[in-house]
Amino acid sequence: MALCNTINSYGKITKILHSLIMTLVIGMLILGTFMGDIENNALKGNAYTTHKLVGLLILALGGVFLLWSSLNRKPGYPIDMPKREKCLARFVHLLLYAMLLAMPLSGWIMSSAAGRHPSFFGMFQIPMPFLAQSKSLAQTAGDLHYYFAWGFFWLILLHFVGAMKHHLLDKNNLLKRMFH
Repeated sequence: MALCNTINSYGKITKILHSLIMTLVIGMLILGTFMGDIENNALKGNAYTTHKLVGLLILALGGVFLLWSSLNRKPGYPIDMPKREKCLARFVHLLLYAMLLAMPLSGWIMSSAAGRHPSFFGMFQIPMPFLAQSKSLAQTAGDLHYYFAWGFFWLILLHFVGAMKHHLLDKNNLLKRMFH
C-alpha cells in the first residue's frame, strides 16, 4: 500500500489519520454527552481533563490531516456518480474539515476564557494565547461548542449514510478505497 493517495485509492497516511481522528471524535462526542452527568467529582475532573487534552490532540491531528489533504491528490469519484452527489460530498467534507478545527478551538477558548486551562497531566497548563478571562466569552464559546457538537454529529451521520449508500446500493468502491 502506498503512503500517498493515488487516483484510485487513499494512501496509508490518509487512512491512518482518518481512522484515528474518526475514533477520537466519536469518542469525544460520546464523552462530552455524558461527562456532565458523572457524580463522582474525581472521576468527573478526570473526564474533563481527558476531554480537553483529547480535544487539543484532535485539533493538532486535524491540522496535520488538512495539511496532508491539501498536499495530496484525492481519488476521483466514479464517473457515473451524479453531479449533485459529488457536490454534496465535497460540501460535507468541507464542513467536516471545518469542524475538526472549530470544535476543539471553541472548547479551548471556552476553557481558557473561564480560567480553566487544559492541564497536561498536571505538569503544565495550556492556555489559549492572548486570551483574557471573560465570563461572556466563555459562555459564547460554550454555546458554540455545544452547537458545533450537534452539527458534527449530524455531519458524521450524513457522511456515514452516504458511504453506506455508495457501498450497499451503488456497489461502487468509494468505501473500499478508504478501508482496504
